[in-house]
Amino acid sequence: MTLVEVLIVVALMGLLAGSILFGGGLMGGARERGATSLLITATRKGIAHANATGRPVRLVMDLEQQRVHLEESSSSKMVRDNPKTVDLRARAKRLEREVREEAERGLDGDVSATGGFRPVLLLGEDGPEAGRELGPGVKFRLVQTDRDPDPITTGKAYLHFWPGGVTEHAVIQIYSGSPAEEGLTVSVSALTGRAAVTRGRVGLPEPRIDGEYSERDDF
Repeated sequence: MTLVEVLIVVALMGLLAGSILFGGGLMGGARERGATSLLITATRKGIAHANATGRPVRLVMDLEQQRVHLEESSSSKMVRDNPKTVDLRARAKRLEREVREEAERGLDGDVSATGGFRPVLLLGEDGPEAGRELGPGVKFRLVQTDRDPDPITTGKAYLHFWPGGVTEHAVIQIYSGSPAEEGLTVSVSALTGRAAVTRGRVGLPEPRIDGEYSERDDF
């Protein structure tokens, strides 16, 4: 084999290795985007279901199995107010107060079983377990909401939705491949319910107190 042939072989091997690495990165990025789309869809459906039924709903994120599903409260049916005569912020605070005790049962472990919540098939299923998988190779890095003093990195995390469009500020970080990868973050606004995707690791903003109403800065 001549020197020219050796150089050609080396160049081809380099191109092949580069295409494999580049292709793998593209595939991982596509899977991460698919996972964020699933999380955004879950947020929208959770809010819509809470508004339609008058029951609190929560998004369950299993950080061990890398799965998500939605659950609704089996009680605390809410009385619908006339939107033309009610103060929306006062109504939101009242609804949150009325369901907080029930929700806390699940948050504090009293619901190691269900905590008064039951699965609802709003996201479809991809197997015998409730809900859907984030996607091949995609994992949760952490989840944190307003009521979590520290990010949740193991077990299950919950994001609640209350009738009237009330939810919690939350950040959901995911990645594919190595944990060192920057991944993507889904940020959920408590005031609007909107979810936005940002590249990298975005943390939960520090709480801000305005008069008697305390909330985290809107994303």
